[in-house]
Order: sequence, then C-alpha cells, then structure tokens
Amino acid sequence: MHHENSYQPLNTFGFFLGFIALFIILILPRPEGLSLSGWHLLGTALLMAIWWVTAPVHISITALIPLIAFPLLGITSIKQTATPYGHPVAFLLLGSFIVASALKKWNLHKRVALVVATKSGKSPDKLILGLMITVAALSMWISNTASTVIMLTVSQSIIEIIGKEHQLKPEENHIGTALMLGIAYAASIGGISTLVGTPPNAFLAGFLDSPAYQIDLSFSHWMLLAMPITITLIPLSWVVLTRVFFRDCINPKYQLSEKVQSTLKKELKSMGPITSAERRAAFIFLLVAVGWICRPLLQKINFLHAINDPTISILGAVLIFMIPSGMDKNKYPAQLITWQDAQESIPWGTLLLLGGGLSLANAVSATDLSNWLGANLAAIDHIPTSSLIFILSVCTSFVTELSSNTATAASLVPIIAVLAKEIGENPLILTIPVTITASCAFMLPVSTVPNALIFSTPYVNTKVMAKTGFIINLCAVFIICTTCIWLVPIIFP
Repeated sequence: MHHENSYQPLNTFGFFLGFIALFIILILPRPEGLSLSGWHLLGTALLMAIWWVTAPVHISITALIPLIAFPLLGITSIKQTATPYGHPVAFLLLGSFIVASALKKWNLHKRVALVVATKSGKSPDKLILGLMITVAALSMWISNTASTVIMLTVSQSIIEIIGKEHQLKPEENHIGTALMLGIAYAASIGGISTLVGTPPNAFLAGFLDSPAYQIDLSFSHWMLLAMPITITLIPLSWVVLTRVFFRDCINPKYQLSEKVQSTLKKELKSMGPITSAERRAAFIFLLVAVGWICRPLLQKINFLHAINDPTISILGAVLIFMIPSGMDKNKYPAQLITWQDAQESIPWGTLLLLGGGLSLANAVSATDLSNWLGANLAAIDHIPTSSLIFILSVCTSFVTELSSNTATAASLVPIIAVLAKEIGENPLILTIPVTITASCAFMLPVSTVPNALIFSTPYVNTKVMAKTGFIINLCAVFIICTTCIWLVPIIFP
C-alpha cells in the first residue's frame, strides 16, 4: 500500500544542512517580486526537503515542522497551517487502514496467498507470476509491508526445499532471488492502482482538492488511469525477472516437486475451513471497495448525492467495529476488531506525513511563492509537454530511490503543478506521472520497506537488486508516461 524508508542512524550532515539552508534564506535579502512570507516559506520548504531526503529524524516528525515554523515566520496562521492535517483524504486513508487491519487480524490475506500458491502448478515461473499478481492485488488495499511479509512466509519454505533438492547455496538459488524480487516489486506496483494503495496518490488527491485547483480526483477515475499501468507492469517485470535475468525459472530441471506442493497444501489445511470472521471482514472490505468504485453511480441516487470517498471509507471502519466476529467467545473477541487492534496496525506517521505535505502545499498556494516560482520556471515552456513529462518522471524515479515516496511527492508536486499552470497545461498531465513514479523505486534496499524486507533474506544482494531494479525503473517510467500522455486527456478532459 505505502512505502516509507528504512531509516539510517541520525544523519548529522543532513540535520545541519537543513538548518544552514533555512538560516541563509533568513539572513539574505528577499528577491524582487517575492514577499517576505514567500521567501521564509522557501527556506522552510528547503529545510523539510533536505530532512526528508537525508532522514536525520523520522520523516513524520519533519512533517510537523510547518506547525512551528509557519506561524513563527509569519507564513500562515496556526489555523491555516493545521487545517490540512485533518484533510478529508487523511480520513480516506484512516478508514482503509482500519478495514485492512481486520483482513490482517483474521489472516485472510494469508489464505488468499496459499490458495494461489497451491493452484499455480509445477513451473516456478508460473508460481512467481501467481504470487506477484496476488501481492499486487493485496497491496491495492492493504499496506505493502503486510502483503510482502505474508508472501515471504509463504514462499520461503518453497525456496528452501528447492535449494535442498538441488544442493544450491542461497546465492545460487536463482528461483529464490526471482521470487523475492518479484514479491517486492509487485507490492510497489500494486499500490499505485488505487487512491488508498500508496500515500502519494492520496496526497495528490488532497492537493488538487485545494481552492487553487478545485479538482476532485475520484477513486473510480484514478483506477481507470492507474490500473492499466499495473496490469502492464506486473507481467513485464515478471518477464524481465524470469526470462532475462533468472532463466532457471523456466528450466524444466527446477520443476516444483511433490514435496513443495504438499508443504503448501499442508499449510493451507492447517488454517482450517474459512471462518465466519474471515467471511464478514471480506464482506465489509468488498462493500467499501465497490462503494469507492461505484461512487459516481451512487451520487445519482437522491439522498446519496453528497456521498464521497472518505465517507465510504469511514463507514467501512465503523462497521468493522460494530459487526460481531461470530467466533467462539471463549477463544476470540466478540467483534471483528478491537480499538487496540486498530491502534497497533494504523501507520499514524503516514497520516502526519500526508498532513505536513498538504500544509506545505497549501502555504505555497496561499503566499506568492507559487507565482514567483511560476515566473522563474516559465523559461522552460519551449520544451514539448511529452518530453517534459519524461524528464520530470526520470528525475522523480531517481529521487524516490533515496527518499520516502510520500516525501518525494510532497516536495515535487506543488512545484510541478505551478509549472503546468505557467505553461498553460492541465496540472494533471504533469503531476499524475510524477506521483505514480514516486512509488516505483526498485533499485535499492532503502527505497521501500518491501525492498528492505527481501534484502534481509540470503537470496538478494545489492548488486542484483540494482541491476534488475534499474531495468524495471526504466520500464516503469516509459509505461507511466506513455499511459498518462494517452489517458489523462480522455479521463480528465
């Protein structure tokens, strides 16, 4: 669903560099045509961007800086600064996190993974494709960390048996390497296809909903645009992994033995028949998903004309707490989830990060910084729009390898939206490809949590990840840009 970096120890260099950038701007005279509040905002934005990339403190803590800096530096009032932290998009994500925590609690995602693994046949490449599709489908709705962890537990026993049967050391077990990389990549690719799949998508929806743009980026419209990208990227990544880099996956010698298949069947059997709690959690999840997808139709019903995506999300969350689990009361809690379950599984830091990014973007529009940036960016209006989309997406692709995807989107999207306005383009044609590319980081272990998780296994090293990730990054940028150039004008005229 979303990715945040795995943090390095306190990065002293980044810590001081951020303060130096802010201090220099505070003592230098402001440029002509920019107000003092806009100039101070630029300094604060630089401090936040440097801290987001170098992570001297957790990125969610950096997201709280506007609440201190904006009122003190006379940028925006505390009320104006704090309002975006409670943006409707934050409640869209909060509701989806709560519904997802019920699926995780009753292990429904594990059951789905095991059913797919047992039905994937004997060929390792088919198994890899089956698990990649499953992890991508799960990551559309639940955190990509949770979907990756489940896939790792399901697939590690398979990889170990293959290694023992063919006397392979972990680094020689290319099926294991391809499977691990496939799971991590699919988790990130799946997240881009829904507004709740990864926080940058929700950030963009919140940003465009501001008075400056007044664009309602609905769940159904986002899926129409992003699903074709996911549907293309998953098989393409699979081909790159199994046909280009790790051809052992299609070698008949490595067909999955009866032992592998019986291990999977045994694990599925140990889960027992599907429980009433799993059924009820699945029903609410489907209800919410269908509500999001069919919102334009629901709004045509008289008394539902004001319904929106956050309302549907919170309705699902409230139902999850109210509906009984239907399980044995001596062994299990009476309801589907308790508040304690939800508290433990909601990534509160992500909601703060979203609020900080939206507060920063809001201030850019509220001061004259956006006009000043626009005037200075107007010089590049001679570059054709399609080339500009590719250039911006390639730059984003490499920035997001080193920084959280939400922080990357929060830093870049407001500037790119101003640029779009300045060159007379629909802001969506530039901001959507950049937002989606921010979630496509495949090269480094620190880029995403799924990358870090598979890197902790003995089957993946930095060299292998960088080599395969670089090719898939390029494929992703090409597919995202061409799809957006073609589809954005049709879906968002």
